Amino acid sequence: MTAARESLPPDTMLGAYRLVDTIGKGGFSLIYLARVEETGDEVVTRW
Repeated sequence: MTAARESLPPDTMLGAYRLVDTIGKGGFSLIYLARVEETGDEVVTRW
C-alpha cells in the first residue's frame, strides 16, 4: 500500500505552471487546476 500524497498549496510553481487549486485525486496522483504563466491559459495537470 502507498501513502496518501499531500496536496500542494495554491501558487506553487511546477515548471511553467502555477497551481490554482486541487480539483481531484486518482490512484497515484492529485489533479490540479493550473495556469500557464507565459500565456495565462488554464489547464488541468496531475502530479
